[in-house]
Amino acid sequence: MLDLGTNAPAPAHPESRPAFKPAMGTGWKRDAAKAGLDDSVTLAQLDSEMAEQSANQGMKATYRQYLLPDARLHRAGVMPLADPSSILAFLDEQEWTSVSYEPIATGLSQSADLGYSYGKYSLLRKGVPEKGYYTRVWKRDNKGYWKIAMDVANALPPEPSKP
Repeated sequence: MLDLGTNAPAPAHPESRPAFKPAMGTGWKRDAAKAGLDDSVTLAQLDSEMAEQSANQGMKATYRQYLLPDARLHRAGVMPLADPSSILAFLDEQEWTSVSYEPIATGLSQSADLGYSYGKYSLLRKGVPEKGYYTRVWKRDNKGYWKIAMDVANALPPEPSKP
């Protein structure tokens, strides 16, 4: 169970809930990893790489290379986005001028095909600073590379203005 306390608007038609859709299998097997796959790359390193790439290439370009086809993005006040095209469109609409991540912890499943990372983030949107916490669930794709299955960010309340 992962409860990060995000708030999302109520569904427009709660009586017509979408049917449950299980996550897609990746087909990755630990013993079948492709040659050249660097298993020494940790999820904390991936978070740090994403932060650097986001600063240099932008969020949309960075996320494009890390999203699984059934990835989900959760942000406060927005219905969960459940496919790469809607996630990338959402990220493209944001007016962030800087983003940084600071990984706090990561973990892996015993099978090493599922992992998580969480940490602090800070960004600047339209000149207004925002700080908060993020959690990512990572899953290996069929080639054994880490991809984002779920990304959740929660902003902290704004810091009070100084008189």
